[in-house]
Amino acid sequence: MDRRQTQPQALEAMRLFDLDYAADRRFSELSGGEAQRLMLARAVCSRPDMLLVDEPTAQLDTRTAHSVSHVLGNLANQGMIVLVATHDPDTRDACARNRSGLLCARGGRGRVGMGLRSIFSEAIRNIGSGTAHALALFLVVLLGGVLLGGYEAYTVVAMECESLTRVRAVADVDSVIGGTVDGSACDRLTRTTDGAITQAGAMRAGGEITALSTPNNALQSYEVTPGMLSLVASNGTTTDSIDMSGIWVPTEVARDFGLTIGSTLSTSHGEAMVAGIYSWPNDGRDTRFAYTFLVPRAASQGTYNECWVRQWPRSGAASNLLYSTLGVGEGSGQAGVTSLDKGFDSHYDTYATYMGRVTHWIPYLSILIGVVIGVLAVRVRRLEYAAALHSGSRSRRCCSASARRCSSGPDWEH
Repeated sequence: MDRRQTQPQALEAMRLFDLDYAADRRFSELSGGEAQRLMLARAVCSRPDMLLVDEPTAQLDTRTAHSVSHVLGNLANQGMIVLVATHDPDTRDACARNRSGLLCARGGRGRVGMGLRSIFSEAIRNIGSGTAHALALFLVVLLGGVLLGGYEAYTVVAMECESLTRVRAVADVDSVIGGTVDGSACDRLTRTTDGAITQAGAMRAGGEITALSTPNNALQSYEVTPGMLSLVASNGTTTDSIDMSGIWVPTEVARDFGLTIGSTLSTSHGEAMVAGIYSWPNDGRDTRFAYTFLVPRAASQGTYNECWVRQWPRSGAASNLLYSTLGVGEGSGQAGVTSLDKGFDSHYDTYATYMGRVTHWIPYLSILIGVVIGVLAVRVRRLEYAAALHSGSRSRRCCSASARRCSSGPDWEH
């Protein structure tokens, strides 16, 4: 058909839907209701036997929705079969009022919305087409996870480093002083506390020992039980066996006297074989063992002055067990428990510190951010659907609604 024939028919179709006043407007200038009716008018121009309409009144105001329902009723009254899928009660009532050819598809009993398979297929299509903004949302979630998770990981690692520093500085060692200690009872604390105390041992001051190579330099010695020697020599680790056959010296003494494990040192008390060398840095701990000789003694060989215990994490109840190693009536009333390293807080609680960390709220913040992102994504997608419904077309092409300049082509076919 040439233009002279199509123009009157186009105007008649628009007049049928009360759109003749908008014949000279551009498509982008039409309202949502006008766009809806225009698309129906174009469908009528193709003279179909059946018209399938999906949610014709979605995202429309009440007045426009009534207008669209009226148009559908007119089509049905003209003998066209109109099949409508809708959730709008007013549109459903319009179907009931126009029984001649207007059919409304009803969902199955107890079913609302799409099935799970349909949801997944729709989601895949949206992701593939880019309309779901999946990449942008993924980058936002990834950035949030890296920032929040990285901050939490940094905080936890910093706490672990702090704890490790305390362990290496023997800040987890407590001692009881001011009384007479039973060496055997002190060494047995590791076996009676179910792992609360990992190492325990007793010590007492010994006599001064002078190396014959340095006669004017006498060193204070300390007599220690096997448990104490294990605590000092192991440097924070548990050792199954400790060589008790000779003296133990710190690394500074070994360096100054040129000693190695197995070497012999001539002293004012005779020849002394070096059974081991231990490290005792100056990091705030008790300095008595920094430059001395440790002489091993059996735990049952007399009484001792101090009992040391290593425990991690620290426990006040375990520390109080130190009093059980004291002899009764021998000055035990003046005894007290003290920390070996005064440079650290003796009330440090690892569990309370972890639970009270600043970043403990990050999981809740992550959930909140995820909900916000989800709500915004759904909101944006709904606005896009609404914009598409109001414009009547997925494209933003400036198409003329004029019947006099109505062009045909694939972009206009629905």
